Amino acid sequence: MNLETLISVAREQGASDLHLESGLPATLRVRGALRTIGEAVPARMLVDFARDIIGHQHWNEFLERHSFDLSKTISGVRCRINILQTSRGVGFAVRLLSTFQATVENLNLHPDLKRIVAATNGLVLMSGPTGCGKSGKSHRIYLSPAARVHPAA
Repeated sequence: MNLETLISVAREQGASDLHLESGLPATLRVRGALRTIGEAVPARMLVDFARDIIGHQHWNEFLERHSFDLSKTISGVRCRINILQTSRGVGFAVRLLSTFQATVENLNLHPDLKRIVAATNGLVLMSGPTGCGKSGKSHRIYLSPAARVHPAA
């Protein structure tokens, strides 16, 4: 078992997240529900995964802060990864990012958003509860061809 295999299995099962903690089976979040897969993951294996991903250059930073965040493509899947120190040892929280190329149109957002992101000045505030998609939508709107970045005057 390796991290690449776990991420591939998570993607195949439609998971949005993969959680790994020493001594516990891998846990997938599929449509909001948590479900475990396979056998307990040994602590040594997670330390090895962490060392491989973080690398020698940043390992001391992880040891000092007990946390390390990065983005990486693994097995063809874009991932946002948090490696953390838990009471059980090293743990991972992996968000599997969509390869879906979103636009204002295919996100089914209000048509006025095109006008808002095309504005040359002003402030746009997005609010909502945890998990409703604020970060993803604002990121996609920012990347939209309609969005423009204007230097401060």
